[in-house]
Amino acid sequence: DRDPHALAVVAAGTIYQAILLRFGFMLHRQMAASVRSSLVSDVLLRRVSALHATMRAQRDELAAVNAQLTAALDLSIELASHDSLTGSLNRRAFQDRLARGEHGPVSSGRSCLMLLDFDFFKQVNDVHGHAAGDAVLAHCARALRAGLRAGDPLARWG
Repeated sequence: DRDPHALAVVAAGTIYQAILLRFGFMLHRQMAASVRSSLVSDVLLRRVSALHATMRAQRDELAAVNAQLTAALDLSIELASHDSLTGSLNRRAFQDRLARGEHGPVSSGRSCLMLLDFDFFKQVNDVHGHAAGDAVLAHCARALRAGLRAGDPLARWG
């Protein structure tokens, strides 16, 4: 009943359809994988960009905090080494400089140290008050500093 040639054509057509279907599935899988890969790449790219932005913000924040810490350290060093009334080096800082051999700019190779002692200064404080005594000390420091070269140290010993 059945023609063998017709059966062969039907079989070949069925095999051809199966091959096309298999090829279509392969293309579909490859395209789906490509789309997934593209989506994953986009997601990863967005995440990396967000991480970079976060890192930049944290770097900027750390730089600002570091600048604040540096300023606080500089202020601490200034407060620890200078007399608050006269702005001059305090005794400890001056002794440290002398011990290290830092005498300021020495053009002739020689150094000079001048000590001033205001005799009976306690009487100024007792008679005129500590505010007046402080004003006298601050004025004397300004006058002495005006006569110094840039870099010459001025210190308050007592």
